[in-house]
Amino acid sequence: MSRRERRNPTAHRGNAALCEALAGGILSVLLGWVATAQVQAAKNEPATAGDADAGPVAPLRLRFAAMLYDALLVIAMWVTTIVALVTLTGDAVLGAWVQSLLFLEAYALFAFCWCRRGQTLGMAAWRLRLASDGPFTPGQALRRFVAGFASFATLGLGFFWMWLDAEGRTWPDRFSRSTVVRTPKPRR
Repeated sequence: MSRRERRNPTAHRGNAALCEALAGGILSVLLGWVATAQVQAAKNEPATAGDADAGPVAPLRLRFAAMLYDALLVIAMWVTTIVALVTLTGDAVLGAWVQSLLFLEAYALFAFCWCRRGQTLGMAAWRLRLASDGPFTPGQALRRFVAGFASFATLGLGFFWMWLDAEGRTWPDRFSRSTVVRTPKPRR
């Protein structure tokens, strides 16, 4: 029990309830966005430009460079969230609900970028984008996100798989039925 809880034991419970309510609000916003994106995909509105044959498959070194940029963005987002939660509660925030919230935030960021623009901020910096046969859906984004975690969990095997694959596709590419392509430089 922290010093603050010993002085006022009901204050901690109130702050914890506030944090859980905040997490529930964020979750409802995320679920609302996913539902909106599914309706958009059902209407066949294009979420990404082009098809799977839109350009050359992006090399692994550029994919890793984009992942590094995106990791910095995710870390900044997570730090902001944790600072906000600690500020609201006045104490450390621990537990599965915090980890779930951070996981959902990361998924929401990537799904939003992939479904709306076809690329994340890191991918845009290296002129990479997702290409698929139709609009990229939140379901495909979830499969790509989970396959990315599986690829990292196997020490990169899912990414190095592109060297063995005839089409040069990674596990996230295969599971989401998409591929990462390099776009040409714009003409000046």
